[in-house]
Amino acid sequence: MSLVSYKAHSFQDKKKWFGCALLCVLAFVYTTPWDSYLIRENIWNYSPGQVVGTLFYIPFEEYFFFFIQSIIGCLFTAFLLKRFKKNKSDYDLPIKVSQLFLIATLFTICAFGFFFLTPNNQWRYLWLIIYWGVPIVGLQWILGAHVLFAERRIFLTAVIVLTSYFWFADSVAIKKEIWTFPEETLSGLKLFNVLPIEEALFFLLTNLMVVQGFLLFTQVTRVPVLKKYEWRF
Repeated sequence: MSLVSYKAHSFQDKKKWFGCALLCVLAFVYTTPWDSYLIRENIWNYSPGQVVGTLFYIPFEEYFFFFIQSIIGCLFTAFLLKRFKKNKSDYDLPIKVSQLFLIATLFTICAFGFFFLTPNNQWRYLWLIIYWGVPIVGLQWILGAHVLFAERRIFLTAVIVLTSYFWFADSVAIKKEIWTFPEETLSGLKLFNVLPIEEALFFLLTNLMVVQGFLLFTQVTRVPVLKKYEWRF
């Protein structure tokens, strides 16, 4: 959280602020229905005495987490951009029919899998995470692979550091039983013999979404399909 003190330096332009706010909103909109479903289906749960209240079955603390993870991810990525990037970005984001077809196909396959192919056994949570997270990560790579590859030093550093941090924090929370997982919904595979592989994958995917989304929003200057529209703040 000491990174927050760096925000005055790393968030000097409005584009980064707007990108961070937009990612927070998207995280709330995209994750709320899925997370509510997980709780209703008893995929994961929480200790009632350790939460302030709930909305749509989701603890208020979980909503706070949606925002704080997005903010931390944006702040850290902005810090890395300030630290390592010397030249101003000038990337186009071409949007082709073939790309839109791939995106539509990916979302259709994952939606079909979510509703009709999710197994009702110990692999259920793992597949629900895959069907939820892969479409967004895939969309970002289909549209912006050239940007993410060009900024791979910042991209990989941000994802590795942030994911490691949240893996540690989640391991502590599970150990303290702040949230729990019924054994029948977990594969039994664990990272470092502590963190369920499902939770490890969840945090990897969410950090990919945040870092990739922030890089694409802040580093792309033109979208040719929109009549060479340029970001102006």
